[in-house]
Amino acid sequence: MSKDNVRYYSTQRPVSLGTFPGGHKIREIFNFDERTFVESIGRKAWGWIEFEDELTEKEAANYELMRVEKRERVSELLKRNPGMNFSLMTPGGFVDIGADAVDDFLATGRAVAHPGCPGSELEIDVSGDDVLNQVVIDFSVEGGTCHALTDYAD
Repeated sequence: MSKDNVRYYSTQRPVSLGTFPGGHKIREIFNFDERTFVESIGRKAWGWIEFEDELTEKEAANYELMRVEKRERVSELLKRNPGMNFSLMTPGGFVDIGADAVDDFLATGRAVAHPGCPGSELEIDVSGDDVLNQVVIDFSVEGGTCHALTDYAD
């Protein structure tokens, strides 16, 4: 998906003529072979359509189309929560960042990951830039620590 395009999933029927509003420039249409679970919307869909611009909420609702919301990047989460500790569960392992180390992490892009049990013998270096560009799938805050599940951006 191009960063300028807006993707909508069709949850009730395959995408074809009459299943989306007119008056918008279409970039691409794709239908799955069968109704398929789509993680980014949390439900099954028949396919998707990308427009050059956004639909109104009413247009999307009238055609039962669900927009893929832009997910926050790890870098944005860190900047938005100053003074917080972070425990990130990333595809490369767990990355723990103390509140006093966030600015350094953002500046240097250096990170260490572990498989769930911290200890120097199990730690591996990971690209901080790689972690910073991941998207936040879910997060919760408990006792001054933000716990976040992340994944690679599409």
